[in-house]
Amino acid sequence: MRTPPRLRGIAALLAFAYAMLLALIAFWPTPVDRPIEGTIRRVVERFQAHNLEFVTYSFIESMANVALFLPAGFLLVLILGARRWWLSIVIGVAISTAIELGQHYFLSARFATMNDVLANTAGAIAGTALGLLLLAALQLRDVRRHREAINAMSIRLPRSNRERAASGR
Repeated sequence: MRTPPRLRGIAALLAFAYAMLLALIAFWPTPVDRPIEGTIRRVVERFQAHNLEFVTYSFIESMANVALFLPAGFLLVLILGARRWWLSIVIGVAISTAIELGQHYFLSARFATMNDVLANTAGAIAGTALGLLLLAALQLRDVRRHREAINAMSIRLPRSNRERAASGR
């Protein structure tokens, strides 16, 4: 499964914009959820009031980390191609680890955790899977178009030419 060149170019541009946004979020000097912490806590209380005790502040934070790295896996697999899908995950883990180490050593108000690395990795894996599904769908579409074109050509050929084409002469 090859990534169409135009799609690869679009993915590269989006990856650049995403990387800038990710760096801004990751290395913001204070926790990025601080301005909406009260709102998140109220949302958690509402979920828990409806017997959804698994929805905690930590759960929402983890799901946000998964969502944050979903584009990484998706865009990387489109750029690198399906044959090197595994690099999307390796790069996702490396970026997540670098972010957490940077937060640990350079940002005293931020908290580096292994749970963040795991959630980010889950996001990169999910994004990679989505990218592979897109590439498979594009390949299937191209195969169908190719078959339709061959069928259309064979319908227009006179019988003797069609038989020659089928036999490979």
